[in-house]
Amino acid sequence: MLYWRGIARLAAIDPAQGRGFLERAHAGFKLDDDLAGQFLACAGVLSSYWVEWNEFTPTDRWMRELEMLVVRSPNLISPEIEVQVISSVISVLYRQPQHPLFAAWEKRGLELLRASTIPQQQIALTAFLLHLGIWHGDYRRCVALLREIRIMSEPSEHAPLMLMSLKSWEAILHFGLSEHDAAYRSAEETLRIAGECGVHVLDAIAHGYAAYAASSAGDLDKAEDALAKMEASVIPSRGHDLSFVYHLKSVLALLRGEFGEARHYAMETLERVEAAGASFNVALCRIVLAQVLIEQGEHADARQHLAEARRFLEAMPGPYFVFMSWIAEANSLFLTGEQAAGLAVLARAFAIGREYDYMAAHPVWLPKVMSRLCALALEHGIEIEYVARLIRKRELVAPTPEVVDWPWPVKLYTLGRFSVLIDGKPLQSSGKAQRKPLELLMALVAFGGRDVGESQLTEALWPDAEGDAAHVACAITLHRLRKLLGHDRAIGLQRNHFSLDPRYVWVDVWAFERWLAPAQNSPEGRRASEKAMALYQGPFLGKHADLNWALPLRERLRSKFLQHLVQRGKNLFEAKEFEAAVVVLEKGLNVDPLAEEFYRNLMLCYQALGRRAEAIGVYQRCQKTLRAVLGVSPAPETVALYQSSHR
Repeated sequence: MLYWRGIARLAAIDPAQGRGFLERAHAGFKLDDDLAGQFLACAGVLSSYWVEWNEFTPTDRWMRELEMLVVRSPNLISPEIEVQVISSVISVLYRQPQHPLFAAWEKRGLELLRASTIPQQQIALTAFLLHLGIWHGDYRRCVALLREIRIMSEPSEHAPLMLMSLKSWEAILHFGLSEHDAAYRSAEETLRIAGECGVHVLDAIAHGYAAYAASSAGDLDKAEDALAKMEASVIPSRGHDLSFVYHLKSVLALLRGEFGEARHYAMETLERVEAAGASFNVALCRIVLAQVLIEQGEHADARQHLAEARRFLEAMPGPYFVFMSWIAEANSLFLTGEQAAGLAVLARAFAIGREYDYMAAHPVWLPKVMSRLCALALEHGIEIEYVARLIRKRELVAPTPEVVDWPWPVKLYTLGRFSVLIDGKPLQSSGKAQRKPLELLMALVAFGGRDVGESQLTEALWPDAEGDAAHVACAITLHRLRKLLGHDRAIGLQRNHFSLDPRYVWVDVWAFERWLAPAQNSPEGRRASEKAMALYQGPFLGKHADLNWALPLRERLRSKFLQHLVQRGKNLFEAKEFEAAVVVLEKGLNVDPLAEEFYRNLMLCYQALGRRAEAIGVYQRCQKTLRAVLGVSPAPETVALYQSSHR
């Protein structure tokens, strides 16, 4: 009788009183050596902690009771009792997610689920398996589980509380898969069931999971709205809900860049979950707090929190949250200039991400951090296919326009050629039909690519059209160009001004000019110079020399590049890197075979290398080229340098 009174109080959402009855029932069953009764009473007590949602440390005692019972009866008496026991240990996941019994119960739970035709059992077992799979970070297995199991019952008739729990965890699964709209729908379904059944104990959690999804999607207004609804739905006796509120406040403050507030709430959350004995949440909170500390420049403390989190998380079967801790650690290492260590940690993190196809960061997705880490991974050849897939799935924006390896939706090569890549594949030309849209694209680049007025474009491309005719022609061509590129957002149009959106379009000219900017005598400047030289394959738009409106940019880029090469060659010569200087100067002569300064500097390099014959050969090449093209002889200083080569 005590047992059934306890179960009745649980059904009435009175976990404290129900637990009192169940603990007394367990004591009686123990005196009578009633194993079945002990199993059921233990399961009921553990379920009470899940319903109460306040503290988890006491579950240790009841798991020890279950362990002793399992030793005496490994098969848990009967399938019906197995279902009760296995589905009751959800609360233990927050305390001991790595408990050794879970592996066997996961396997057995799936067997029972496949054999059961009882909706209540299906719901309870699926909820447990989904919880476990998500916390192990095995999202693909969770998706397979939901595809396999179709629960066809009405929530008002069968286990509404457990069904709401299942639906809420479906929201977390979709969040983990970066399926944000599906996550919202699952949260809304949870709330719908609550409204139909009049059981609102999980309303706060449903709103919280919606806030998670919105924060991951970058919609902070929607996340704030969900958080406000969550806070209004919190039941004061469910202390873990309030911890969740503080946790989300820290996450949103971090995303807004309000690091002081983020730190306050992160530390408050950590204190609360430590007091509740929610060991898993303690590790999760340490990761969030570490990310805040990294933003505040407190890297030593941040890494200590990450190490402590990993000590707990690495004992779990799945690597998802370990993956997140390594992501945060890599970010810290790069920010403190520890490049080699950062690359090693990043490789470890992205190897995990690739194996499990992780497309999100739980609990907080920091787009700028992930963009920077992805760019570094691409630059250093780390998990390139996975990283490109992650960038596309999350629509990450490159940290700077010159990241050549970034999987830009549209890439434009205009130096020495005109080539368009769509999602990494060359645009296949179909002839005359594409000519005008592509000319519009060329003109946009030629005129700077940003805030290009329609009148400037129509004068260049439709010089004979007047008024509305030119406007209509431009509008039609823009439509055709967007269709050709397959990305409407690649070209923006506001108040009759066109712009190539740098979030979706990479242009070699933009990267080239940025690489010319750094001081050449710094390591960064040298790397940038090498990239600029590799990128410059010839004059702007190459063979399209008949486009008069392209001439100003073509000449400006050519002039800037030649000046850069002159200075680069001088710097290398002064550093006595004569062979490297030769390469740079030859590049300059390829661009401008009439520039005597390059010939002279090249002769000086060969003289310094003791290769006088080659110095003389450079002079002879200069003499021949100038005579053939301009009908003139080399300048006196060039001749003097040639004569010095004979001494």
